[in-house]
Amino acid sequence: MIPLPPCRWRGERRQDRYVCESVKFLDPPNLVRAEDCAGCFFVDHAPPLPLPPALPCVHLGAAASADAFSCAEHGLCAPARCDDVPGARCCARCPDYLARDPFGPSSGEMRQRADEHLAALENYPTTRYRGRGIVLAGGGPYFPSLYVTVRALRHLGSQLPIQVWHLGAQELPARWQALLAPYGVECVDAQTVRQRHPARRLGGWELKVFATLHSPFEEALFLDADCYPCRPPDFLFDLEDYRAAGAIFWSDVATTDLRLRWAAFGVASPRRPGSIESGQYVVNKRLCWRPLNLAWFYNDHSDYYYQYGYGDKHTFEVAWARCGPPFVLWQPQASWAEVAYLHPGPDGLPLFVHRCADKFRWMAGPFSTPQAYSGPAFCPHLPLERECWGWLADLTTAAGPGSRGGNALVPEKVVRIGLPGHFNCSLVQHEGLLLLASRDRETGAGVALSELGPDYQPRWTRRLSIVHPRASAACEDPRLFFFGGQLHCAFIGVEHDGRDWHVHQMVCRLGDDGEVEEVWLPEYAARTVQEKNWQFFEHEGELYSVYTVSPHVVLRHRGGKAEKVAHTAARLAWPGCHLRGGAPPVRVGDERYHFFHCVKERDGQKEYSTGVYTFAARPPFEMCRAAETPILLPDEHDRPPGLVSVVFPCGALLRDGQWIISYGYQDRECRIAVFAAEEIEKRLRPV
Repeated sequence: MIPLPPCRWRGERRQDRYVCESVKFLDPPNLVRAEDCAGCFFVDHAPPLPLPPALPCVHLGAAASADAFSCAEHGLCAPARCDDVPGARCCARCPDYLARDPFGPSSGEMRQRADEHLAALENYPTTRYRGRGIVLAGGGPYFPSLYVTVRALRHLGSQLPIQVWHLGAQELPARWQALLAPYGVECVDAQTVRQRHPARRLGGWELKVFATLHSPFEEALFLDADCYPCRPPDFLFDLEDYRAAGAIFWSDVATTDLRLRWAAFGVASPRRPGSIESGQYVVNKRLCWRPLNLAWFYNDHSDYYYQYGYGDKHTFEVAWARCGPPFVLWQPQASWAEVAYLHPGPDGLPLFVHRCADKFRWMAGPFSTPQAYSGPAFCPHLPLERECWGWLADLTTAAGPGSRGGNALVPEKVVRIGLPGHFNCSLVQHEGLLLLASRDRETGAGVALSELGPDYQPRWTRRLSIVHPRASAACEDPRLFFFGGQLHCAFIGVEHDGRDWHVHQMVCRLGDDGEVEEVWLPEYAARTVQEKNWQFFEHEGELYSVYTVSPHVVLRHRGGKAEKVAHTAARLAWPGCHLRGGAPPVRVGDERYHFFHCVKERDGQKEYSTGVYTFAARPPFEMCRAAETPILLPDEHDRPPGLVSVVFPCGALLRDGQWIISYGYQDRECRIAVFAAEEIEKRLRPV
């Protein structure tokens, strides 16, 4: 057993991995190994309560005396010397102590704002809402799950109108809306509605309450995109207990959720068994007008309230407790089936499958919950599972990544590296250290060298001093490799002669201290004025480079001169793609793995994707195997302004059965994608 330091980011153990909530990962939480935890540079344990607190408590008010302060929660407190003030609560021993953001509001101030919001609330608008309907929120990477949920509703016979709320055409493009139209779905752009009903904050969690409140239905069944019914749900609106209370909620798996700090809301805990799970709920706006609007206030001020609960889920719990109306909760604890909640109806039998830990998806996405598998897995014990996979297949055929030239792999993990403004990064392992070279800006760029910790975050970063007349304007797109036992960096030198721009493939050698020792431009007889993306590798003490991918041309470098020594006639069958170099080839047995980039025009816009092939480790370096489709695609919902969307691989490392690929994302970020090596192998076919 590896000894692990205390860390506030580390959660429960799942087989051989731990849930890590660290924001150093892209879209936490993520699953990490014990050895990563043990060597983590960003280990952080919760500090003991200070005495006096390092930051004042959110409940702390004005000074009542030299030693005591008013307290919004307990009347009187004495942070430093509580024993000297009779009747005062000591902050250091107070269960309601909450450290205050020094630039943020206190709980007393926020309670007053919430009270003012309720006091200003107009009476229920009797002419604004009509009838019953189903509301969903989502798009982007959640769209496959959302599509399955819509199909399930109609398959089970629900005739209720359905609205899908989204955050603009980038999240739910018109071609996807067209796929929902045959099922009677109306798509609503919340950004347009926001112009009539202002919102301070409107992300994924906030959208749920916003959509419920502003949908046209007086009675609404809300469903998360990944929560589908397995029985017809329309009967819920006619249940006697719902008609009396006006709301139905379903329980979380935990009967008590310590993430909810009632005191931060200024609301006393009702101490009821069970905690609400907000992936689905039914609400009658006429009967629940006040708590629903208070829940919206909490979400509209999520920058304060989400610190003291888990997203939107706890805002419902607090709002209903604050306003006092009852709600229906059939069981105090939900059932969990491997990857999903099984939420029951009043008869105790499953009614909703909330598949939050294994969403139906095409690729990795910014999901708020960790996914149990690298891609969605068939779970035969889940209700309606076979039908759901059939609908997912329909969608993938119509609009999935396969329609973009291939169904990309789903990485086991994607990490955003904390180097703002850097992109196109190359990764190597050197004497137990992870070193990263990155391009540090778009124009006038230089090459930065960083050491990464086990969480792939930089421990230090410095710019390399690369001086050469053929790189006077910029040094771009570095690739790290080893030759002769020394670290080298290939890069693109940019030169401007006063009239034209010239681009050169160049190389520099680094010393043991990471400083540049020599810079040169390889001389090649067939060189053009625009040379880039040569991928260097060593074989039997000599330096080679892949000059072009298809056809596969290899150069040998001797004394600063390059000559063509191999030319494989076989070409990769990637129709419509321009195949170019990527990461320096990595030798594995008798093959070298080359992760390259492909440029393809789609819908009038260029898209860079990542592919992989292997070639023989020895001359004449013939191509051996290749993936027939991309393994990594840019998120089409995150296309930057302009005509190009990019994933640009520059480094590859095989370690512990995983391929670790470093790449530039959208010419604005450095990222790491981790793939299971066995999944890469499954994609490779003989050339």
